Amino acid sequence: MPALTAPYSTVLWLLLLTVTIGCQGRSQAPIAQSPLNDTGITRCLSDQGVTGCEDPNSWPGQDGHFGRDLHTGFDWQRLDSAGKPLAQDTPLFSSGSRLTWRCLQDQVTGLIWQLDPEQPTLPFADTTQVLQQARREAWCGQTDWRLPTQTEWLGVLDLSQSLPPLQTGWFGPTALNAYWTASRANATQQWYVYLSGGNNGRVDHTQLAHLRLVSDGQNTLASDDCAESPSLARLSKTQSGDWFDATTGLTWQNCPVGFQRESGLCTAPESALMNWRQALEAAATQGPSWRMPNLKELASLLASGCGEGIFAEALGIPATFAPIWSSSPIVYFDQPSAWWLNSRQGEWQAASIQARAAVWLVK
Repeated sequence: MPALTAPYSTVLWLLLLTVTIGCQGRSQAPIAQSPLNDTGITRCLSDQGVTGCEDPNSWPGQDGHFGRDLHTGFDWQRLDSAGKPLAQDTPLFSSGSRLTWRCLQDQVTGLIWQLDPEQPTLPFADTTQVLQQARREAWCGQTDWRLPTQTEWLGVLDLSQSLPPLQTGWFGPTALNAYWTASRANATQQWYVYLSGGNNGRVDHTQLAHLRLVSDGQNTLASDDCAESPSLARLSKTQSGDWFDATTGLTWQNCPVGFQRESGLCTAPESALMNWRQALEAAATQGPSWRMPNLKELASLLASGCGEGIFAEALGIPATFAPIWSSSPIVYFDQPSAWWLNSRQGEWQAASIQARAAVWLVK
C-alpha cells in the first residue's frame, strides 16, 4: 500500500513544455496516437466518506464522473499460445494450475500482455535472456516482446482495488511485489511498478523483481533501449495558448490554476497550492470543459525512459517543486486520500486529501 507523502512547501515554478524533452542525440520517432485506459475507479468521496459517484452528495469533478468506466471500462481479449483469440467464456485454468490462455490483449491500447503463472524474480540484467527467448519462440505468435514502460504498466492497473490493483480474473496469478519496467531512472536504477498498491518507484539493477512482457502486436523488431521522452513535436500550442498532446488527444491548460506566466515560466506563491477538495472546486470554476486529470492522464506526460519525469531537473524545475493533484481518489484507504504526481521525480503517490498540491487542468 503506497505510503502517504508530506506536502511540499516552497515558491512554485513550472517551466512550460517549450523545449524538447528526451534523450539527447537521438532522433525523434514519428508521433503515434496512444489511447489511454480509464482507471477503473467508479466510487467517489463525499462528506460522508466513500460513496457511489452517482450520489449527488459526492464532490463534483472526480475521476468516477468521467471516462470509459461510466460505460464499458477495460476491454480484454484472451489469446492462446499461438496468439489466436479465444472465446470470452474460456476458463483461466484448464487442469491443475495450467493456464488456458497464455496472453491477454488490451483492446483499447492494442498491447498484448504475457501471462506467467510461475512469477519468477530476477535482476535486471537477466531480463534480456527472457526477452530473447520470448522473441525466438514467438510466444503467442509475437516476436516483438519487450519490457513495458512504467506508464504502460499503469495503464492496465485497476485503481479501484489493491492487493493487487490488477484484474487477476484476466491476468492470472500476480505477485504483490515489484515488477521491472523499460523506463530507466538512471545508469544504475530502473523504474518499477509495485503490484500491491499500484505505486511506482526506483530499484537498483542488482535487486530482484518480477517480470511480465508486453508486445505491440506488430512483430517488428523491438528495441531494448529506453523509449523516447515526450517532446515538442508531440505538444503544440492551441489558439487559446494551451497545450495539445497529439499522442493522447488531450489539451492541457497553459499554466496550473493560480499560476501566472512570466518570461516563459509559470510562477505562483505558495498560496496557489490547494488541498484536494479545493482543487476540485477550483476546476469547476474554469469552465465546463476543464477538469482535473485522472492519474493515468497525468502520468501520460511522464518520460517513458532516458531519465526522470517530464518535469525533470533538466527543465529547470527546482528540487522542491510541488506535486500535482489527479482527480483519482483512493477508495480503499481508511484515511481519505487521492493520487498525485511528484512532478519532478515522476513518482505517482498516495496523499491525504488535506495535503496541498498544484492543480493542472485538462480537457
